[in-house]
Amino acid sequence: MTAKHHGRHGRPWRRIRAEVLARDPYCTIRGPKCTGWSTTVDHIIPLSVRPDLAHDLTNLRGTCAADNYAGGARITNAKKRTAGRVTRLTW
Repeated sequence: MTAKHHGRHGRPWRRIRAEVLARDPYCTIRGPKCTGWSTTVDHIIPLSVRPDLAHDLTNLRGTCAADNYAGGARITNAKKRTAGRVTRLTW
């Protein structure tokens, strides 16, 4: 299972998502733009790092959309900034 095809669609994911949102009704991140209620499910260890943990309940937490999408964008942008970067050699 790749990060691109990690199975976040279909009945198994809907069941897991409902279970996480029931377990975590309030946002677990509580960032500056937090709305308070969990409406999305966040992967604590990103799927790009560990796609095998896509459905692992210990790697999932309920979050509000604002916090979930802000965190995902931060990780994605950090990866883009460092991709292909050559470090300076000092002698």
